[in-house]
Parts: sequence; structure tokens; C-alpha cells
Amino acid sequence: MKRIGPITAAALLLAPMSSAAGAQQGSPGENRNYVRQVQDFCTEIVGSDDFPGLNWGECMSFNVVSEDGFRIAFCKALREGQDGGLESWGFEDFDDCVQNLEF
Repeated sequence: MKRIGPITAAALLLAPMSSAAGAQQGSPGENRNYVRQVQDFCTEIVGSDDFPGLNWGECMSFNVVSEDGFRIAFCKALREGQDGGLESWGFEDFDDCVQNLEF
């Protein structure tokens, strides 16, 4: 299985918000609080222009999905040419990325 580098992963995952699976198991109030935190985080990070090409919806999808959902969102972003494309990450195609991406 191919691995993404920790620095790039941190930049693309946008830090500790990516553990939504655990958050989704909490109470409804905890889930709302988590989603609000991610919304605020994404508004701030997209507004900073530190990650060109990243939009608010992509930021949310990276941070409020399960591991499988994250793989799909991440590979889709690579397929669309962000961060060098699938080939520069060592994947043959989109399916290869989804099946073999580790983080």
C-alpha cells in the first residue's frame, strides 16, 4: 500500500479535524459542536489562501467523513490536478488511489 507523506497529509487533511467517525458516535450536541468547529476551521483556512485550489466544500468533506469517504475525497482532489495529480503520488489511476491510499 502507498503512503502519503506526513507533511503533505497534514496540509491536505488540515489537522486534527479528520476524526469525524468518532465524533459521529457522540451525542447530537457533541456532533453539532464538532461540525461547527469544522465549519469555523474551514472558513478560516480557505480564507487564508494558504492552500490554493482548496474550497470550503472540499475542506468540509476532508474533515467530516469516514476514512473511506476521506480516501475518495482525497483521491478526487488528486485526480483533479491538485498537488501534482495521481501519477505524481505514485498511483496509476483513481481506483488505484482509493484502494491503496494509507494515512
